[in-house]
Amino acid sequence: MTNDFSTQYEAPTKNPILSILGLVCGTLGFLTGLVPVLGLIFSIAGLILSLKGREKEPAGTTFVLIGVILAIIGLIAGVLVLILTIIAIANGAKLTSP
Repeated sequence: MTNDFSTQYEAPTKNPILSILGLVCGTLGFLTGLVPVLGLIFSIAGLILSLKGREKEPAGTTFVLIGVILAIIGLIAGVLVLILTIIAIANGAKLTSP
């Protein structure tokens, strides 16, 4: 009885879970970018998860790229909406003061 070790088995591939989560959070940040705080939370989470996925998961490069782009767009929109909301609240407080 001989052992035949010539057949090589490939290790199971890991799913790029961080990259996919970064893509999902980046997409949610992009879609909720006009909600003052919610869009910022999802965009920051998407950016962090996408960048962590880039370091640890070379198989998820497409997910990382799309996640980072959507997270940055959502982050910019969220910051602009937050600034405009603060300005509107400040002006509203000035108008109602006696």
